[in-house]
Amino acid sequence: MNAICLRRIKEGKTEATFYARCRPGRYLSQEALENGSSCYSGFSEIAGKVSSLTHNAVLVAHNAPRVYQTLKAEFRRTGCKFEVPYLCTERLSNTLVPHLTSYDLDYMCAVLGIYTGELSDTAAGNDAVCELFLRLLRLDEDGSVCSANIVRQKPPVKIQKWIEASQFSGLPSDAGIYTFHDRDGELIYAGKAKNIKRRILSHFTSQTEKGKALRNRTRAFNFERCGNELIALLWEADLILIRRPEGNTLQKKEYPTYHIVPGKNRQGIISFHVERKPFRRDTTSIFFRKKEALLKLNEICRLHRLCPTYTGLAPGKNKCRQFDETGCLGICQGLEKAGHYNVRAQRAITNLEEEGDFLITGEGRNSNEKSLVLVLNGVYQGFGFVDVTEQITGLNEILHLITPRKHTYHTARIVAAYILRNPGSKTVLEIARTQASIPGHKVG
Repeated sequence: MNAICLRRIKEGKTEATFYARCRPGRYLSQEALENGSSCYSGFSEIAGKVSSLTHNAVLVAHNAPRVYQTLKAEFRRTGCKFEVPYLCTERLSNTLVPHLTSYDLDYMCAVLGIYTGELSDTAAGNDAVCELFLRLLRLDEDGSVCSANIVRQKPPVKIQKWIEASQFSGLPSDAGIYTFHDRDGELIYAGKAKNIKRRILSHFTSQTEKGKALRNRTRAFNFERCGNELIALLWEADLILIRRPEGNTLQKKEYPTYHIVPGKNRQGIISFHVERKPFRRDTTSIFFRKKEALLKLNEICRLHRLCPTYTGLAPGKNKCRQFDETGCLGICQGLEKAGHYNVRAQRAITNLEEEGDFLITGEGRNSNEKSLVLVLNGVYQGFGFVDVTEQITGLNEILHLITPRKHTYHTARIVAAYILRNPGSKTVLEIARTQASIPGHKVG
């Protein structure tokens, strides 16, 4: 059995109280509606009463976000909206009565000497929350803390007078990119979105200074469906690279990457070390964080039984201290010949080389097409779309289906992150290097 108890308070005095149990199979009568303690068959039958009590009021509860979301969900099932500001007494207690070991309702009531009765009883719990809230109000002398903790709903979308409202009604809820333009038609911001409509509308409700400034400069916006988030991310990166919109800052700069670099020492032994250098295409894997490179180096060290001393994983140039743990065969102690060790080290270098030729397929802009992202020799080539019924027979056909794009630090990171999250998404291509040239390709 579920129960709800509401008490409307104004200036410290109770104006109205409503308590109801939701019990299937019971019918609502007018007499029951007027009674303060009654049984109802479902939330839909008490929704009107709840709405009238919370109208022009602040919903106060312990763990108010959960209570608010529960009520909002119940109203949604009835086909109605429920949007009221709310205030959490748990969060308010944390501010006004700091340094307590717990802010659970029973603990707070015990600390402040509030009689609770059985908190499992909804009415008793309501009494306890009311008393706790009134105590907290007295601690907040000027009311500033309470006002600061009231959570209000997002403001309505503010449509600039120079933008037609019809533009918003035509926005799709699909994944894609969008662009904002100023009075001269210049691109001032480019973005990507899983839901184009929701993302564009969020710019027009933003209360940050940056958001307001962008909104005030915007005179028009455009969008393109992309079918999935990967294409949207890659297209956004390409737009920012080529058009350099003033409102975008994050993708205008390239950052150094980390590489596992092999080499030979004076004894002719192949060694490895992690090196930080500007982004460029390399024959081995690139890493965007040093930790990732060290983890990979440790992996190949154990896989190929390499010595930590010669892979930079062990400090100094002395004998390997982890001789038994890593599987090192004793190259650091003179127990293994350099030639034998180098055979395994060469296999490790091969292991570092990327699966350079692959295709990533995903959802298209409609149910009749799919998207393609092509990577050759570890270099991002571009993306395109193709009919789902079309059979792709070779690389030449793929190259004619995609639009060439530039391989940069940001596109490399986008593709790498996507594969990490979706390891089964790529199809490795078996390609003879003389089979086709790569038209229009650019490498950053």
